[in-house]
Amino acid sequence: AQAGAAGPRAAPPVSPKRAAAVALAAELVEAHNNKYTVRDLFGDNLNLLARNVTENASRTGEHYIAESRPALRAMFLSSGGAGAIIAIMGLFKILLGFLKRAPLFEAFLFSLNYSLGFMLIHLMHYTIATKQPAMTASRIASGLSSKDGRNIDLDSMAELITKVFRTQCVAVLGNLATVVPTAFLIALGYQALWGRHLMSREKAMQLLHDISPLTPTTLFYAAIAGVCLFVSGLISGYYDNKALYTRMAQRVRQLRGLGRLLGPARLERVSHYVEENLGGLMGNFYFGILLGTLGTVGYLVGLPIDIRHVTFSAGFLATSFVALDQDMGLALALTSIAGVLSIG
Repeated sequence: AQAGAAGPRAAPPVSPKRAAAVALAAELVEAHNNKYTVRDLFGDNLNLLARNVTENASRTGEHYIAESRPALRAMFLSSGGAGAIIAIMGLFKILLGFLKRAPLFEAFLFSLNYSLGFMLIHLMHYTIATKQPAMTASRIASGLSSKDGRNIDLDSMAELITKVFRTQCVAVLGNLATVVPTAFLIALGYQALWGRHLMSREKAMQLLHDISPLTPTTLFYAAIAGVCLFVSGLISGYYDNKALYTRMAQRVRQLRGLGRLLGPARLERVSHYVEENLGGLMGNFYFGILLGTLGTVGYLVGLPIDIRHVTFSAGFLATSFVALDQDMGLALALTSIAGVLSIG
């Protein structure tokens, strides 16, 4: 009766050591049961890959953010140089199209043109405006945390986003400020040299139709180009971290043949350059491959897959203007300009 009145006895307290041992045993049992599951293996490798891509990628994005007026002027000049090179790349793309090769070989030539051009832009320290969002995303992500690592520093984040937006606008203007006149002069020079236009009127009208905002697929193809930029940013981050973790500079210095060819001083500079720029070079290389092959892949599989790049579209607009004997109606001109801006 007394036991019934007292109620059920309370469970004895569990010691911290016993609780830790039970938790460890449960974790070991769960790990043993899941060690052969594809889902956990895929998840673990995906997390490792994400960490490998993003851990040190933010340092690359810092080069695409201007902090002052002199930096903005330097960004404008840098993007202007890229615009001039892209105009030349557009010329080569048109000339390669004249070869009328098989689709896969033509895609290879286009990819080579894009990849070498983008890598040259990187080597010259020029800037392509459309690559900035992919490059600065990790920098913005790293700036989300405050100094204590617990809260979001809204003031710093707002300031950073403002700088990124301002730099992006300056870079776009720099690209367009040089690609349009350069492509225009190239088309005029080709006409003066060979006595004919770089492209036919039909081809020019087709290019203008492709960049028109009234064409249903224009913005969709521009979005595909954005996905390609995102993928190239991931590739760039992966190789940046790979170069750092594998001590790429030290590996290059161990190449005896290259050392005999270049000498110790040049080999030292080359090794540091490779370690610091491997991500940028590989990202640009694969970005060129994506731009050069997606249109052909879409053609071969019968799917509406292609790309629209704002700087190339602006260059093709200038080239088409010359091909039409500089006689473009106001409606067509405004529509084409609106298409370039919408692609951007």
